[in-house]
Amino acid sequence: MKPKLRIGADQSFTIAEVSEIANAFSTLFDVETYEYVELSLEQLPPIIVFALGFVSGGVASGFFEAIGSDLWNAAKQIASRVISQHRRTEVTTVRFEYEYKGKKVTLDCKSNDTKVVESAFDALTESLKEAENEPDEYVYLIFDNSAKRWRLE
Repeated sequence: MKPKLRIGADQSFTIAEVSEIANAFSTLFDVETYEYVELSLEQLPPIIVFALGFVSGGVASGFFEAIGSDLWNAAKQIASRVISQHRRTEVTTVRFEYEYKGKKVTLDCKSNDTKVVESAFDALTESLKEAENEPDEYVYLIFDNSAKRWRLE
C-alpha cells in the first residue's frame, strides 16, 4: 500500500497545475488534492501544501524512503518547475505538514527558484531530526534558502 499524500493549493493555482503535480507524485503515493483556504483579511501570497499526515513506523519509512529515488527526483522536478513558474511576480509558499512523535510539524519554504524548491523537497528527512529535538508540541521550521536546510523560526 502506498503512503498517502494530500496536496492542497490556493485559488491562484490552476486545476491543470495541481493535476500535473499530483500526477507526478502518484507513482509514489496515494495522492488526494484539495483547495487550500487560509482565512485572512489581507491578500496572501500563493501557497501550496503537501500534507503527509501521521508519520511513524511504516508510514515514515514508506514516505521518507522515496526521497532520493528516481521516481522522487522526477516528481520533485516537475513540482518545482510548476511551482517556480506559477505567478512569477509573487513568491510562493511551499508548505509541508506532518505529525511526528506526537508533534505537529509545519515547514515553509518561500521561493520561486526551482533549485531552492527542489532542495526543500530533498531536505525533508533532515526536518525529522529538527522536530525530534524540539520540546514543543508544535514545531515550525523555515527553509534557509542559502544554507539549503530547515531551521527553527
